[in-house]
Amino acid sequence: MHDIRYRLLRERLKQMVTATERMHDEDGVRLALCCLALLDWHQVDKKGRCQYCRRRPWSRRCTVVPMVGYYLEQPP
Repeated sequence: MHDIRYRLLRERLKQMVTATERMHDEDGVRLALCCLALLDWHQVDKKGRCQYCRRRPWSRRCTVVPMVGYYLEQPP
């Protein structure tokens, strides 16, 4: 389930990059690409773990992917 959400977020960010490029919004493109790069860095498996966040002793699940999803789902 976590890996499916990751892929959906990634596709949505790609759509945002395309849309902001059409509007010639350079800051929007940079911001969407930054979030996309962050997601690529924290690619999760089916259990919600990425190779970086699982190293933390207090939590094994990735916190970046849910956080990006939360902010993308908020109303403008």
